[in-house]
Amino acid sequence: MAVLKYLKHCEEPVSCGVVGKALGISKTSGSYHFKLLEAAGLITAEKIAREKYVQLQPATFERYLTNFYDQL
Repeated sequence: MAVLKYLKHCEEPVSCGVVGKALGISKTSGSYHFKLLEAAGLITAEKIAREKYVQLQPATFERYLTNFYDQL
């Protein structure tokens, strides 16, 4: 839930490393969570050079979890 809350306040895609550092989670744990969120369609991930950038997909929240996004 902390990852989702953090990403909600980011206006642009942010690197996984920045999110992990801000939340104090290991690279392994972050990678695991980002894979799950991407598989669920809750985030998009784009690899640019050596960095992976992620961003929330509000439309997916609204489609399957009505009002959940607004309460994050």
